[in-house]
Amino acid sequence: MKNKVSKVLMSLCIVLVFVGTIGSSMAKIQASGLEYAGVHFKEIKKFIEEEYNPAIEKGEMPDWIIGIFGNERIILYIEKEDGSTLAMGLISKDGRITEIKEGEISNPTVKVFVKESTV
Repeated sequence: MKNKVSKVLMSLCIVLVFVGTIGSSMAKIQASGLEYAGVHFKEIKKFIEEEYNPAIEKGEMPDWIIGIFGNERIILYIEKEDGSTLAMGLISKDGRITEIKEGEISNPTVKVFVKESTV
């Protein structure tokens, strides 16, 4: 039971992290007068590499986030508004995302499903 609760909490945290990322990017795009073209792998990868991981390394992330992301193999599925699905594989070690892959990864420990409209 505890393992299942941990995985549910992790899924929620992953969604919240990416919702915050994509939402702030969308706000910048709308402020510039450009049209929002949807969620893309490159945008999420850039956030992880330039904002999330550096925040982990600087100690700017709360310990509970590091504990939840811990050492996992995550597949993130984003159901896009056009009906397609963006799948991403994320591998974490000590809370830091060490590998980001477009598409699925083998032997995931967590699967997260979210609709693009949520972000």
